Amino acid sequence: MVEKSRVVVKQEKFWVRCRITGKMCEVCVGDSSHERSCAYFDPQVLLRYTGQPDKYLVEDSYIKSKEEGWILQSLCYSSCGEVYCYLYDLSLLPEKEQAHWRPDNLEDPEGTESSLARERDFFCSFDNSTKQELVCVLKNLGEMRFQVGDTNLVIWSPREDFDQMVNEVVLPLTEENKQYRDGFLLPLARLVIEGFEEKKLKKIAVSLGVSIEKPGSLNALELFLARLCGDKKIAVEVLKPLRDLQNEKSARASHGGKEREKTMVTKANSTLAAATESIAAILQIIKNR
Repeated sequence: MVEKSRVVVKQEKFWVRCRITGKMCEVCVGDSSHERSCAYFDPQVLLRYTGQPDKYLVEDSYIKSKEEGWILQSLCYSSCGEVYCYLYDLSLLPEKEQAHWRPDNLEDPEGTESSLARERDFFCSFDNSTKQELVCVLKNLGEMRFQVGDTNLVIWSPREDFDQMVNEVVLPLTEENKQYRDGFLLPLARLVIEGFEEKKLKKIAVSLGVSIEKPGSLNALELFLARLCGDKKIAVEVLKPLRDLQNEKSARASHGGKEREKTMVTKANSTLAAATESIAAILQIIKNR
């Protein structure tokens, strides 16, 4: 395998947790003996990238510059929500990017490495396909048009910049409840559920002869789908994952520490998969109308 060429000019120093001893030490970014040691950072280091979706693609496990082409791989979150990555991947960044990361480098991080991240990085057992599937079905849903009179209406559209909203949905790699709720659950609900246009759904439903009394976009969507497929039970079943997501979003955040290992991570993946399947089923009902 051909090793990637390094673009380092200045040898920045970073605090890393030694892979062998487990102790923190400060080393030069090009130190080959610590390539697989992890450097930890305050999560605010990511704000520069998440706040500029036109310039950077931020996924759950990497950051890519759309303009310059560099990639920071092995992006992970510690058990306490800190950001970390391998020193080797830092060494591949341009000098100015290393300088951006240096001030947020943590000398004494509280968290530990994610076991899921290790599986991903060393055994290639992790992929992000479900999130990409969600992006695909949402884009397709947003392209659906319904003619009411002389107007073409859409039933779903992102409330803000689509790419940025997608980037904000981050699958957790730890069992920290705050990371699950703030970094995954709430952004997912904003992206998926809040995109449904209640007023437009009602207009379309009324044009089909459906009377909608209960407020709420999901209630309107349920009656709309029931009218299209001719079976209310199917509509209720299709929307159940989205209602579960909405209910969990509305519930108060849990502060308990009784979650079993991998519960949050497993829950996030199942929630994402269920939401994706729900949107796909909605698309199918609409296409079969």
